[in-house]
Amino acid sequence: MANWSNPKQALRHTLLNARLSVPHHEWVARSQQICTHLAHWTYFLQSQTVAVYISVRQEPNLEPLWLQFPHKTWLFPRCHGKDLTWHVIAIDPTEQWRHSLGINRWGIGEPCHTCPQGELGDLDLVLLPCIAADQSKYRLGYGGGYYDRWLPTRPTPQCPTVGVLFTAALQETLPQDPWDIPLDYLITEDGLR
Repeated sequence: MANWSNPKQALRHTLLNARLSVPHHEWVARSQQICTHLAHWTYFLQSQTVAVYISVRQEPNLEPLWLQFPHKTWLFPRCHGKDLTWHVIAIDPTEQWRHSLGINRWGIGEPCHTCPQGELGDLDLVLLPCIAADQSKYRLGYGGGYYDRWLPTRPTPQCPTVGVLFTAALQETLPQDPWDIPLDYLITEDGLR
């Protein structure tokens, strides 16, 4: 049962329901706008190894970006116990890469266990899903803490982190916990912040 006395949990519920109510065509168009902004960002263009996510529950869909830049090394997260491991999926126009995906116990697409692990020391950029984010670039996720545990331990702490979300999910401030880490950038359909 949900803990509605927890302000983060109540906000998650409200914002997730709002995101799920967006008509499909608007979700596709807004996702494409985010991909277009990223595709024109000099830092993204210069990045070779990019950590990314597989969209679930109408998160911004970055698949058009992978397809536009198949030469980049794309690392996708896999839940392993309470940690994330990062795996390479080679994107190809024939969509054979889809056979490298499985669904975890939460219904989230992730690389199969046979996908090779990525070299995190080569990481240039991290694109993270957000239910919400605030003006100080703090991120609200689903509450599992996977990214909260991984971000401070990654071998490339200097590599920028970008929260990916829709403008409607931007908040003035979010409730914070001591382990929350602000991101470097936010990107929405309105552009990079």
